[in-house]
Amino acid sequence: MANWSQTLAEKKKHLASRWQDQRPLIILAGDSQIEYGEWYNLFAGARAVRNCGLSRAKIADVTQLVLAMGDSHPQTVVTMCGINNLGADENPNNCLRTYGELLEAIHTHLQPKSVLVLSVMPVRETVVDRASHKLNMVVRQFNIGLKACCRQHQSFFWT
Repeated sequence: MANWSQTLAEKKKHLASRWQDQRPLIILAGDSQIEYGEWYNLFAGARAVRNCGLSRAKIADVTQLVLAMGDSHPQTVVTMCGINNLGADENPNNCLRTYGELLEAIHTHLQPKSVLVLSVMPVRETVVDRASHKLNMVVRQFNIGLKACCRQHQSFFWT
């Protein structure tokens, strides 16, 4: 756990400095799906893209990263996380509450023009792996709850 605490602290320290780019800023926050994405290439250099993803991050970790960011008023914040919580058999309703705290932190700390919440992607299923089927059922239910959470906040968009 000490290694994770150190990894998280180092990432927070890195994010504390403001992003130095005059183009409209898009912040991507989440777990490994965000960290390892080719986001800059996707936007073809038209936007300043700050990748704030962290592999193995849980929802509360992403909230800590958001609160550590030195940026404010980005054009858009894109977030995707939760599989690390759900994969660890955490209660999906607790995960939804924690995600609500993340969205509140994004709204109050970063104050973006818009927030795009990406659904949690299912894991690869195989015929013999019953655990993956069970996890994907939980992911589907979580995504339904996440969509409802986003609908409660008019500034959050879910996809």
